[in-house]
Amino acid sequence: MVFRISCFVIAVALLVAMWFFSSQNGDESSRLSGSVTGFLLRLFGIEASEDNLARAGYIVRKAAHFGLFILLGLSLGFAFAPYQKPFYAFLALPVTVISAIADEFHQTFIAGRAGMWQDTLIDAGGSITGILMAFAILLIVAKRKTQKHGN
Repeated sequence: MVFRISCFVIAVALLVAMWFFSSQNGDESSRLSGSVTGFLLRLFGIEASEDNLARAGYIVRKAAHFGLFILLGLSLGFAFAPYQKPFYAFLALPVTVISAIADEFHQTFIAGRAGMWQDTLIDAGGSITGILMAFAILLIVAKRKTQKHGN
């Protein structure tokens, strides 16, 4: 029970972080993703040319969407499903998809930002990935507990 509550708290923290990032105006958002992109290019020894920054910046922004929603799907999948009922992890799907839609809609009200349906699809893909990961882990745990108590 403590684990599931902790996962729910993590999910709420992720949603708050997403709201914060989505509330940044276009300049602030570009500055943040640009600094992360520049760091990653330096880390991998790639020249930080304008072309490389633009291409890598696009990938970094989309990976951030996907990654945050993997974490949201994973945490909500664990929060909704006790190990005895791993299928309950899929109850997280409507919550994560609505969150993705709300995030992009919210951005339409922020200066220099735009809500994009492509980002909603990337977010949904990330959340499905996270939920499937939670489901698989819960299935493994349930199977091991059944084997342990069955022997």
